[in-house]
Amino acid sequence: MKITIVNLIFWVSIFALCCHPSRQSRDSFTFSKYCYTATNNQEITKIYSKGYYSFHDSTYGMSGYPSRLTLSNSYYNYVFYADGQFIMNFDPILHYGFRGSYFINEDTVKAQFVEPLHSMSSNKGEIWFKIIDKNTLQRIGFTWDEPMSDADLKRYQSKNPKEFQTYGNFVEYDSLPDPNKSWLKKRKWFWCDEKEYRVWRKGK
Repeated sequence: MKITIVNLIFWVSIFALCCHPSRQSRDSFTFSKYCYTATNNQEITKIYSKGYYSFHDSTYGMSGYPSRLTLSNSYYNYVFYADGQFIMNFDPILHYGFRGSYFINEDTVKAQFVEPLHSMSSNKGEIWFKIIDKNTLQRIGFTWDEPMSDADLKRYQSKNPKEFQTYGNFVEYDSLPDPNKSWLKKRKWFWCDEKEYRVWRKGK
């Protein structure tokens, strides 16, 4: 019986750790430009928000057993809400994706996301896009668990030339998930201002 209780406590602890982003991931929002505020991003007029930008991956790679060269036919979608929230790898059927936030600096969209609750890890990532025009974005950088640097941008663009040269086009979509129901928005550490967070929670 004692062994059973010990095992139960162990697995509950593991599950709890897996269900919550790490301290480092939480701090990467709280103490950075990626923290959330209800004030609309004034630069939002440079991109569209009532839909998603879709990138088609049509690269060749080795897969299967025995391994053989196959053509990928995947789509990667990104949502940029008008209030500054972001969804990475959005699935328009399952309404699934990695939640985060973004801001626009001149011609660059800078976004950060964390893996969903109940994931087996609590990693965060950062992805940057260049605004070609309002309908078109280009992925220019991606990192896991580290802030983006000039070296990371160059490394991504040199190691992923096909992906770097792929452009995403805007797709209108009127059934996006309600941003106010995002699990991430409900976390105090996601917000820049704790008072603003408390006002929002009271108004729900």
